[in-house]
Amino acid sequence: MDSHFHLDCYDDGNKDRILARAWKAGLQILVSVATSLANSAATYLQAKAWQGKIFTTVGVHPLEPSLPTNEPNKLATALETFLETAPTPPIAVGETGLDCAKISSKNLRREMEQQLVRLEPHIAVAKAAKLPLILHCRDRAGDDTAWNALTGQLVRQRFPSEKALIHCFSYDSEKLRQWQDFGGWVSFAGNLTWSSTIAASCRGSAVERTLFETDAPYLLPEPLRSKDPGQSNEPANLVHTMAKAAELLSVSQTKVWEMSLANGRRFFSLGGAGNG
Repeated sequence: MDSHFHLDCYDDGNKDRILARAWKAGLQILVSVATSLANSAATYLQAKAWQGKIFTTVGVHPLEPSLPTNEPNKLATALETFLETAPTPPIAVGETGLDCAKISSKNLRREMEQQLVRLEPHIAVAKAAKLPLILHCRDRAGDDTAWNALTGQLVRQRFPSEKALIHCFSYDSEKLRQWQDFGGWVSFAGNLTWSSTIAASCRGSAVERTLFETDAPYLLPEPLRSKDPGQSNEPANLVHTMAKAAELLSVSQTKVWEMSLANGRRFFSLGGAGNG
């Protein structure tokens, strides 16, 4: 399972070839994650032909520029309406969260306040709908502003931790321990293959609450990254991340693939989806 990629980022002429390579690589389920209200709808339409193999979400990325930041009630209504009217309901809310990786100290407080206004309705809607929540969380080096604000908000809104997933987990092993002690899930992306910090986190991860992803077309894994860093990532390249994970977890690659699929079905409540 690729637990997080972005189908809408590919040209229509390339989608079928990209998906064919994913199935050939052994992937059974892809989760195409929304980053705006507009592509929540677009992604759903694009995935219709692959029902049972490609699943979609609804949400707004913390850095999405097109949404007014001061209308949480309007955002909540839009998310709820999408969940209620989509013929095949999304399997999760997100991606949402907090990102201050490139925000200056001068603007940090104001930007975090605005992003929290967006985050709160996502948490509330996911909680009410009893859906998983896909979270984006990034900080500047040496700073924990986003981490502390995000985890604090989940506690304040009493969101069930077992339904919270931090995708593309990029923090150290101590943060991973804190998060999984809290009950949360993590997903590792292609940067697992080149970051020693992320590799150490994966090595210590509770495997029963661990997923893997490409975040395609972003985060090309090694060895592809070194050969041609300008190429787009795609779900088939998850094989490289899974090979690294097997090494770090001291298990076979077959075991990592089986674990990933079983965990993904459980986290997203997919039952036997993706078989065959």
